[in-house]
Amino acid sequence: MNSKIYSLAMLLASAILLTSTLIVSYRFQMIGNITAGPEDPLEAWSELSYIVWKYNSTHYAVRNMSTLLVDFLGTNATAIITSAIDNAENKSIFLKDGYYDLDSSIIITHSIAIYGEHSSNTLPSVQADYIPSHLYGTVLRTSQNIDVLVFSGSVFNVVVKNIGIEFTGASTGSGLKVYNPNSPSADSYAITYGIFEDIAVLNNDGDSYAFYFENTVHIEGTLLRSWGGLFFYYGTNDYDCQYGNAVFNELYCYVTKVCSNNIFFVNAITSDGSSLNVTGLMQFNRVQINAGTEVVTDPYAALFLNRTHDTTFIALDIECPVEYVIIIKSQSRSITFINPYLWSTHADSIIYADVDCKAITFIEGWYDIKKIQLASYPNAMINPHWTVGYMPTFYIYTTWLLIENYTIATQSCAYDHTALSGTTSTWVAFAIAGVSFNQPDNHYGVLVTPHWNTDECWVDNKTTTGFTFHYTVTGSDETFDWFVFRRPW
Repeated sequence: MNSKIYSLAMLLASAILLTSTLIVSYRFQMIGNITAGPEDPLEAWSELSYIVWKYNSTHYAVRNMSTLLVDFLGTNATAIITSAIDNAENKSIFLKDGYYDLDSSIIITHSIAIYGEHSSNTLPSVQADYIPSHLYGTVLRTSQNIDVLVFSGSVFNVVVKNIGIEFTGASTGSGLKVYNPNSPSADSYAITYGIFEDIAVLNNDGDSYAFYFENTVHIEGTLLRSWGGLFFYYGTNDYDCQYGNAVFNELYCYVTKVCSNNIFFVNAITSDGSSLNVTGLMQFNRVQINAGTEVVTDPYAALFLNRTHDTTFIALDIECPVEYVIIIKSQSRSITFINPYLWSTHADSIIYADVDCKAITFIEGWYDIKKIQLASYPNAMINPHWTVGYMPTFYIYTTWLLIENYTIATQSCAYDHTALSGTTSTWVAFAIAGVSFNQPDNHYGVLVTPHWNTDECWVDNKTTTGFTFHYTVTGSDETFDWFVFRRPW
């Protein structure tokens, strides 16, 4: 009898042990060996390190392409994607199409390549005011107040391609943010050698930039676009200059929200007000900044360049009913705009540059704005309008302005200069509002337009500080306009 009870007990224990083993084995198979299916692009992306995909309506999975096992499975998209990224330093991960609902930022602190499966809504080429209701493809989506995809600290060799970022509800934050939280300090650079391609941001608010790049070194961006608030920030932190070359191609935004800063901002200034430099060669090819209403007001602009050097915009397209279309500030120099299209219906639309900015050049293009004011002395003006598109009145105050094959010394010009009654000549000094703008030598020409009928007039006594204008004796006070021009060689 006891022997039978003992045998039954042993049999029961064996059954329980076998059942437990089967359960553990089944659980391991569920995590490690989820079978490939339509959601699992196993066979197409075997060269990558990890694949992330939405396994079903509630769960996300990460497959390790070295073992072909699923290393991570869970319901929290942020945690699952972060787990893949944390284990993929100097490696590549792939995010399959789908919506990944995030509850916090995805923070990256090391070298990595992140690829989405498909691009998220193509750049509209015909309908400039096209606004998508949702993004499609691989989409990181959030209803939280977060910066979504964040590169934090000094990171080398980064690639991000084919990603959509969508804010829902009243959420706020940047879509893509690159910065170094340890700034300001020596060598506090963020990304060194970065490539960002085909990234779309939808519904960011008017206080956060869709794309925020701070202290990068050698960076490339292509087909970056947003629909919502602030678009693009590229600048320094409180310590360093912005070094290295930057090339961006096909940047597009349609701004639908009132903004608290410049829509497109290239910036170098410290928090205490002292300025630094954004240096290295920068080139922006085909930038489109569009809005249907006045989304920024004084002192902000559609495009703002602060202490920016050696920068070229090719085919810049700004179509915004704003007062300040472009502002160039604080010793910016060597800024070239090639074939821009600049349009604003604002009654006081303007392109403005400080007096200490140098070599600001506009080459051809179409201009439908009211005036271009290149510094701070309003009595220097070229009028009438140029005949390139709807060319605005030019208020010229910077060092030189190149027009065809002549360089006009633009501080050395004035209108309504006085010729006193009873005089036959007037000494004209190269000075405006008490500030001298002397010539390097006397190899220049002078054009003078008297406002009265003088029998004859001529110029002599040309020096580095001024010239003498001769005319028939005046019977009353008269006025004349003048400006100096030089060959650029």
